[in-house]
Amino acid sequence: MKKRKILSIMLVFLMMISFLPTNIYANDETKNIGQLAVTTYEQLKNELGDAADVSRDTDGHINIKLNKNLKGQLKLDIPGAYYVFDANGKTLDGDCETSTLGYVPESLCLEHRSNSTMVLKGNGIYKRGTYYAIFCGTGCKYIILSARLEGSIGSNGGEDVRTQLQDGYECYLATKNGKNLFDAENTKENKIEVRSLDFSEDVYVFEQHNHVYNQEVESSKYLKQAATCVTPGIYYKSCTCGAKSNSEFYTGHLGHDYTVKVKKEAYLKSKAKDCTEHDVYWYVCSRCGKTSTTLSYADLDSKVDHVSSDWIIDQQPTVAKEGSKHKECTVCKEVLETEKIAKLENVKTETKKEETASKKETKVESKKAVTTGDNTNSIVPMALLGISLLGIYIIVMKKYVR
Repeated sequence: MKKRKILSIMLVFLMMISFLPTNIYANDETKNIGQLAVTTYEQLKNELGDAADVSRDTDGHINIKLNKNLKGQLKLDIPGAYYVFDANGKTLDGDCETSTLGYVPESLCLEHRSNSTMVLKGNGIYKRGTYYAIFCGTGCKYIILSARLEGSIGSNGGEDVRTQLQDGYECYLATKNGKNLFDAENTKENKIEVRSLDFSEDVYVFEQHNHVYNQEVESSKYLKQAATCVTPGIYYKSCTCGAKSNSEFYTGHLGHDYTVKVKKEAYLKSKAKDCTEHDVYWYVCSRCGKTSTTLSYADLDSKVDHVSSDWIIDQQPTVAKEGSKHKECTVCKEVLETEKIAKLENVKTETKKEETASKKETKVESKKAVTTGDNTNSIVPMALLGISLLGIYIIVMKKYVR
């Protein structure tokens, strides 16, 4: 029985816990305001309760100093109001659901045509709702001294959103996604460009501070004297906001950059003596023009003419095969010229050919004499014979006459 009672008590206790808020500690530090639309000073004071100290000063400004984080949307619609909103390091989180719209457009809103002005200070964090981090309605104005906006600044376009220097500080830092919004030193008001229907997830940071010149940035903005090959660079130290001091810091010298090739007599290290060498020059520094005494290069375009040899027989010719010969440089042995040598003639074969040809010619001539009826060779003997016979006849006749 006792065990059953204990179990029953535990069950009832668990059921009671289930109806409690899920984050008890968070409720002590955060006030869930849903979508809180405020139209009067009294309503603002009552609705925020212990989450903020709300008061009016002698100038009629409504001062709001948060004591707790706010979750939801604070929509301010008090006509002509001038708010000084000290977030006191707290967070306004627009990322939540409500019973009215089902979502929250932004964490903080100056309603359209309320003609109100809001000064943000106290380094609060304004988290993006469905659309924006904060919203500036038509005819309204924001002056952001110190805040972190995790989302864009909503507007219908052209609204006055600016930042300015707060009393007691030397300057402010204004960045968007880590980059400075303004190039000039931030010691005056600067207007922030806002665009209509800008639903981007930009992050703005606004900080008021006194200068601390501990930044050593090597930029032309802070340059006093440029570094050379042999002398260091000198820069002015700066603040995180970009302000420049009179304090200096030094960088190392650049050192010589011996990379330039100048093919002139003034930079000649050595002249080529023969075809195995090239002219050698010293490198020159690309920055200051100084000539190196240790780094040099060979000019591959420079050369001395080769010294040619006479013809050198590589292979003697034969009757069956051609020979070869070449000329080479007597210094570097590079081959300069090559030629073939004609094959040798076969002498015995040529003689036999000539004899054979001669015999053939003789036979041909003889054959011609027979076949053509040429009498030139038989006339001479016949004439001699006739003359001899005539002589004998004359002698015989003389004897008879006596």
